[in-house]
Amino acid sequence: MKILVLSNDQKILNSIEEKFNLFSINIELITSTHIEDVPKNLTGLIVPEKVDINVLSIFIKFAKENNLKTLFTNRGIESLISYFGDKDYIAKEFDGSDSTFLALGSKLAEIIGGAGPLNTHYDLDWEIPINFLPDKFLLSAFNSGNGSIEALEMVGKWEIIGVIWPLFSSKKAPSGFENILSWISE
Repeated sequence: MKILVLSNDQKILNSIEEKFNLFSINIELITSTHIEDVPKNLTGLIVPEKVDINVLSIFIKFAKENNLKTLFTNRGIESLISYFGDKDYIAKEFDGSDSTFLALGSKLAEIIGGAGPLNTHYDLDWEIPINFLPDKFLLSAFNSGNGSIEALEMVGKWEIIGVIWPLFSSKKAPSGFENILSWISE
């Protein structure tokens, strides 16, 4: 499967590739910031870092037209909030806990294989308050300590998931999180 990663940072690309390899998920990562260089036979789009809204707009339209599963992770979720929420997100210092609540019935809970409380053990230094949840998005996971957004998903046929968690970091993810990688690569 071919996945477009919207980043030119080699360190980020290496960490993404390493994580897929760790779970023996066979993928081919494509990188480009020029839409004309992107092949048409992609299956997914990953946005792992904050992206200029004008650049993101071009790739979001491409992803929608080609029905690509789209995953925003780590600081990339800030771009999702700004683009779909029609307002700029300004990072707020994290004051929650290391406990998350996955919403029952959410696509994310289906992908991970469970819902309810979960210790993520990620050391987050920023958060997204609940009032930044864009229209047409559901809250998939929230911080149990303060209710801030930890994951969201778009309602409808086009699958977009955004997670604040640094999925591609060297830190071990909670059990089931590897299923997010399988989901984006199918």
